[in-house]
Amino acid sequence: MQYLIDNGIDVNGKADDNGDTPLLWAVTGENPYEASKLLIENGADINATNDSGVAPATILAASTPKVVKLLKDNGADLDTKFLDYYPPIAIAAGAGNLEIVKALVENGADVNYYPNDINYTAIFHAIDQHNYEVAEYLFKNGVDLNIKMKPDNDYGRSIKESYNVLEYAEAIQDKKMIDLVKKYYKKK
Repeated sequence: MQYLIDNGIDVNGKADDNGDTPLLWAVTGENPYEASKLLIENGADINATNDSGVAPATILAASTPKVVKLLKDNGADLDTKFLDYYPPIAIAAGAGNLEIVKALVENGADVNYYPNDINYTAIFHAIDQHNYEVAEYLFKNGVDLNIKMKPDNDYGRSIKESYNVLEYAEAIQDKKMIDLVKKYYKKK
């Protein structure tokens, strides 16, 4: 990559038909930390998006904690969103990537953030995908247990009423998750 930079590659140029920038590729590619660092040191726009609105921070669920810190230290918005719905922490929680969820929280991501009014926050993603370790970590780091997910915005289920965290775990009928949620309700 250094060769390309030395020979004038536009570090903010569009690298493909989707409008992906080199940095967008770097955060999930081979040697993501080194490649991302090199691009940032040479002027890559940390918050540039592709044609679909995807920014480097959006896809951190597929990267490493070291890259999370690098992006944060260089001004990335860790509460950015993908298609107006998915902040990085929600994507990582749904994917069950505890390591990235931890790195995002340690670098300032809001465990209760959601960019619109449906409130399908990281905890709902973790519950929906039965990611117990991620859910427990989120509980330990300030999840609002009373936040309500709005009806008809559950991406596949026919929810006709608002659910809080416990009610959602009950709706998906996951006994282990229900017990975990109840444990944290008792601690409140």
